Amino acid sequence: MCIVWWTSAHIQLARRFVSDMLAETDATFNTNEKRLLQCFIGIDNTNSTFEFLQAFSTAESAHNIRFILQVLQDHFFYDCPGFAVLAGDFGSGLSAGFAQKAAQDEVDRQKQLVDKGKQVIRDNVPNELQFIYLHIKQLSTTKTYRT
Repeated sequence: MCIVWWTSAHIQLARRFVSDMLAETDATFNTNEKRLLQCFIGIDNTNSTFEFLQAFSTAESAHNIRFILQVLQDHFFYDCPGFAVLAGDFGSGLSAGFAQKAAQDEVDRQKQLVDKGKQVIRDNVPNELQFIYLHIKQLSTTKTYRT
């Protein structure tokens, strides 16, 4: 089960400051009795953070992540680019959800090409799909390596 909520103000902020930029996500999975509260956060032009999507979920699963990503695509970024970078802990559910969503998007794209009468040459996940893992022991070391 996954329930998401947002307001029209959240959509406006996300489209302005998250589209083709950075989003951050974190969850409180297993830290409270209600299971999981997942938040998606952006940064505005005054360097302040804002939440633009909240989700309550009973599991941090690939299925729920795919659902959330589809909500973002359908209701937030339907006619503009989604986030270019997502910062998060990338637990197994988040990683698998992204990979499955990217694979499904590629299949959908190829179906559209076939429907338009074009020949499809590639039948696998796009090479653009990349995950970057960053492990930092202390927050102070990020200042040293920040570019």
